[in-house]
Amino acid sequence: MTRIRYWTVTLALLAFGQWAFHTYHNGVLDPDFLVYGQSNRLPEVTEKGHTVMIMIESPRFVGKIETGNPAITNRFQALAGPGTADNTARSFIMDWTQRLAAAPGPELERYRVSFYLVGYVSPYVVLYSYDPSRKQGYVYLPGKTDEPALYRSNQLIVTRGVEGSWFPALESWNDAAIPMIDGTMTRKAALAVAQACIAKAPGKYQSADGSPLNFDKATFSSTSPVRAIIRIPENRPKGEPNGLAMFADVQTGECGRVLVE
Repeated sequence: MTRIRYWTVTLALLAFGQWAFHTYHNGVLDPDFLVYGQSNRLPEVTEKGHTVMIMIESPRFVGKIETGNPAITNRFQALAGPGTADNTARSFIMDWTQRLAAAPGPELERYRVSFYLVGYVSPYVVLYSYDPSRKQGYVYLPGKTDEPALYRSNQLIVTRGVEGSWFPALESWNDAAIPMIDGTMTRKAALAVAQACIAKAPGKYQSADGSPLNFDKATFSSTSPVRAIIRIPENRPKGEPNGLAMFADVQTGECGRVLVE
């Protein structure tokens, strides 16, 4: 009887151990947990003010950078820092303790970054610049005189008392934003592909009336992260200025005419 009880208890312990290991492995040691510090089995976010999407814009881009990946959005909450209940010194995407005396150099590109929050119609918007030589980013909170409508929109979300100021960006934000920015299709790259295709086959890509094309006034849209639709007007149209519409793939160098309404 003693041996039967011993083996019964032993088998029960082994079964419990296997179940516990399986639960721990699949619940706690989730791959995303190890990378981002959180499980990828995230509950639906309904808390007002929670960041659910981030958009980065620049005149240099063909399209816009948009991400709703919780591994990124959850890390950068606009309702943190001055004017909020979470007045942490290093929060949102900047270091609030180092208010800069002057703006970064005008040679640095400025990106418009919008944070879309649960419960708010308009996003919270800041400007962002990055200096690759110093590996340092900078964040600007729009002030009253910069863009009144934008300032008022931000104020409806949070009043910080430090608007109109530049701050150093957090390294974690630089690490998240710069790879997305560097990987984004630019107008310059798309136009270069288009011009190369036109140079190889000028007859195929001439304007509707054969007039010279005005590349400086080209407009862009995107159908994928690597393919742009480019509309190039005629410089001196002979008839109705139809110009040329074509696609350019910055990854393959492939081009083709497209029909547009």
